[in-house]
Amino acid sequence: MSNSDTPQKGEKDFEKWRKQPRPNYGETTNTDMKFPYSEHPRDYPYEYRTVELPRNQHPAEILDFWGEGRIRSVDSQGKFMVTGFPQAYNVHYQFQLVSNGPDEGKKIPNRIPTRDYDNVSVAKYVPSGSFHIITVMNYLMTSRLPNATAAEVARIISGASGSTVVIYGYSERYNYSDFFAFLMDQLDEKRMVLMPHYELPSPLNEITLTPALAFRNVDTVLSKAVSNFEDGNMLPCAEILISLHKNSKSSAVKALRYFFSGDKVKNSYKIFSLGDMLNATAGGREVMDQYMNDNVKRIVKSDYSWLKFKAGLGETSYLCVNDKMGSGSTYEWAFFGTSSYINDKSRYRGGECFSLETYTSKTDFQIKSSHGYTSYLCTNGKVKSNDYRWALFGTPSYLSDSTYYNGQFFHLIPSNGGETFQVQATFGEPSYLCVNHHVETDGYRYAFFGTSDYNDADTSYKGGQHFTPVFQ
Repeated sequence: MSNSDTPQKGEKDFEKWRKQPRPNYGETTNTDMKFPYSEHPRDYPYEYRTVELPRNQHPAEILDFWGEGRIRSVDSQGKFMVTGFPQAYNVHYQFQLVSNGPDEGKKIPNRIPTRDYDNVSVAKYVPSGSFHIITVMNYLMTSRLPNATAAEVARIISGASGSTVVIYGYSERYNYSDFFAFLMDQLDEKRMVLMPHYELPSPLNEITLTPALAFRNVDTVLSKAVSNFEDGNMLPCAEILISLHKNSKSSAVKALRYFFSGDKVKNSYKIFSLGDMLNATAGGREVMDQYMNDNVKRIVKSDYSWLKFKAGLGETSYLCVNDKMGSGSTYEWAFFGTSSYINDKSRYRGGECFSLETYTSKTDFQIKSSHGYTSYLCTNGKVKSNDYRWALFGTPSYLSDSTYYNGQFFHLIPSNGGETFQVQATFGEPSYLCVNHHVETDGYRYAFFGTSDYNDADTSYKGGQHFTPVFQ
């Protein structure tokens, strides 16, 4: 017999416990899980056998630490309370009785016994990694060594996809910050992290103790962050990322790196919307500053005065307006010129600067020119499939015509995380800003928007060119 099974001085507890009624099993109360040891004490001289639970529990089976089975009661303030589960294994002190509710004073159903409240190991009954769902009621206040509970929870949880640990009624006022930090350390070894605002499924959502904090497999948490991002739900996405950053454990840090390095995120035009949310959320700036591309951060923070769009098709060239914009309802063609190019009217010097304007969505941008009167980049009408339209800059009154209006809103699609960008229009078929052929020294080429399957006549161009942002 091991040291953990030495005799206890619990004769009074034992005598009281053994005389009490059996657990309340029934259709409307608790399901008998048929664990042979439920109604027998743990330690010598009371023990006469040990029965270990199967190693591969059903994924839906619950192990409830400090649970007493399903209890419906009313607290001292008259509030209706629900604790425990009608179908769960309950880890508890071997001589503990149901503490309140209709079954007060009865033996705990489906009880797996701990020696006492300090020595909580149930390794002799419950194999490591054998449960996918573990809950902890706020009876942690009963234990003088809450870290022992944390270590035992971490030992038993499988850590597989779908694994869940829920802490009910956790509050800083109980001074369990050390317990919580220790639990995070222990669960990190099983690749489990806190999942903010997790919507508990049934029956986990039936417990009225609040708040309820859920730890889940890091891959599950990461997948939820990505799906929130793709669906445009940036606040819950940001909250998950901030939580992972605060965790600072190895699995959480790896998850953050994986999130921001994945193509679904780093090369999506929605990255600006996420950046805007992080920039406006407590703790979010640290996440953005540490994991986002510098170009993306500068655009999100408007940390620049002017922006150039640099092309590399032929000689280096820059997006430009053909002439100084006049007043009224007017427009000028857009082109790409080298930094040494001067047009015939000598009113243009290559390398024009622009600014970006955006609205509440933070995914659609206007590209604004201040060369003369204010004007905005636009497509010359709707772009059809396998086709193109010339690019122009029009004044607001010119663009108010419904033929052009929607064309002045664009997605900036990052490449290589934001080192370069595509400028995508959604006026008609999705199309991309392009240079009309290679640009020669001291030369220029007109700008146009072409669909991704468009090729010009001499096949020198394939749609979807990439531009480097140059900030000033």
